Amino acid sequence: MRASFPRALPLTALVLAGGRSRRMGRDKARLKVHGARVIDLLLEDLRPRFGSILVASGSRPIPGLEVRQVADPGTQGPLAGLAAGLAASRTPWILAVTCDQLPAPDALLRRLWENRRGAKVVTLAHPFPGLYARTLLPVIRRLLAAGKGPSDLPARRLGGPVPKSWNTPAEFRRLKGSLHLSATRAHQRAGF
Repeated sequence: MRASFPRALPLTALVLAGGRSRRMGRDKARLKVHGARVIDLLLEDLRPRFGSILVASGSRPIPGLEVRQVADPGTQGPLAGLAAGLAASRTPWILAVTCDQLPAPDALLRRLWENRRGAKVVTLAHPFPGLYARTLLPVIRRLLAAGKGPSDLPARRLGGPVPKSWNTPAEFRRLKGSLHLSATRAHQRAGF
């Protein structure tokens, strides 16, 4: 039996969960919905779709995760988490998502994948979710040394709607109803 998309692809899912969450005032990955942490809901969505999953958890591991966590300094933003994930990945491509975004539907993942030829970064209008080639790691390390961020990467930007995310308590309250224990349909309930 053939593996389904995207599981059959040489692709690792990387969840960026090491940010400082300054605007939220507390760790976004550990926020709870119906008694479950947001990070657990996102991983529930990713597990059946990806053979390999990493979590870039900054300088403090998230307890209770049953996936490999990679550390990054936690002070250089999502680009440092991206570098840590690319360095740890055993696949030539990663799909990087943030822990504060609703799950990306397969149609979006397929669109990113089908537009990767000749590119090392494929995104919509925002760096995440995005498809990143492992060969990009030296470029990312140079950008980190120069104090740059993910939007400084040369990317093929496809445009279109980006899965909804939250940065403040008010945004989280608004989207909280879209997050539920069946995370695989969260993007549909949120109107993505």
